[in-house]
Amino acid sequence: MGKIEGLIAAPFAPMSDGEIDLGRVADYAGFLKSGGMSGVFINGTTGESMSLTSDERMALVEEWVKYKSDDFKVIVHAGHNSLVDSVRYARHAVECGADALGIMSPFFFKPELAGLIRYIEEVASSAGDLPVYYYHIPSLSGSDFSVYDLLSGCSGISNLKGVKFTYENLMDFRDCISKEDGRYDMLWGRDEICLAGLSMGARGFVGSTYNFMAPLYLRIRSLFESGDIEGARLLQDLSIAVIKVMIECGNGVVGGKAIMKIVGMDLGETRLPLLGLDDVCIDDMKMKLDDLGFFDWVNKRT
Repeated sequence: MGKIEGLIAAPFAPMSDGEIDLGRVADYAGFLKSGGMSGVFINGTTGESMSLTSDERMALVEEWVKYKSDDFKVIVHAGHNSLVDSVRYARHAVECGADALGIMSPFFFKPELAGLIRYIEEVASSAGDLPVYYYHIPSLSGSDFSVYDLLSGCSGISNLKGVKFTYENLMDFRDCISKEDGRYDMLWGRDEICLAGLSMGARGFVGSTYNFMAPLYLRIRSLFESGDIEGARLLQDLSIAVIKVMIECGNGVVGGKAIMKIVGMDLGETRLPLLGLDDVCIDDMKMKLDDLGFFDWVNKRT
């Protein structure tokens, strides 16, 4: 698999009555494909992976890979506090035919840099030739090492192909893009500053709001590439406004899942400890989104 271009959605966990509902995945995959997605990064933050059982995570992998294709990749997040479980997820992803693997730093016993490098090495070696991406998200993992330094320590891991970079450190991101003549595939993970990622050379993007607002981000990229930076900024402003509405209604997972229901892709509720939204909150969210002109972009599907 070469370097990833375009938008990769971070899917929500489809649920019914508190349990994973695999029957919703087929329609969900079709919805994302119609929005111009290049693939999915499953079982990550948006997918509530740390609230799911091992069996649930693996069942989701087995279901999502049914919808992969040459132009729709399935990347499986295998991060866990337990190295044994991470290795188990990695081997399962290989067996299922996933396109790539993601690994987040353990977040309870937070590792030193040397420990994190060893951890990545162990999981990557269990994945054979499957491309591996380190998932850098200090806001949740608490591991705020220089990714450039991390990649330097991981230079001998042949199947470590890149990073899902969900952080605001543009200097570190750019440094990694330039490292070893562009060896690493750097995927930008902050939707609300997508334009900043573009300016630093990002070509592949992973995010939760691509689930329901992909046409807007594709337009931001098009305007950026044509030199219309002011036009791209105005659309980034809309992205920021929508994300603020999501945060006001709980957080990105709770609010985002509510938006999916609003746009006709009901994926059920979130699992405790995340509290879902009642119908009054959802109606209020819909009104705020309508005022922003959000629905004009949702309906611009391919």
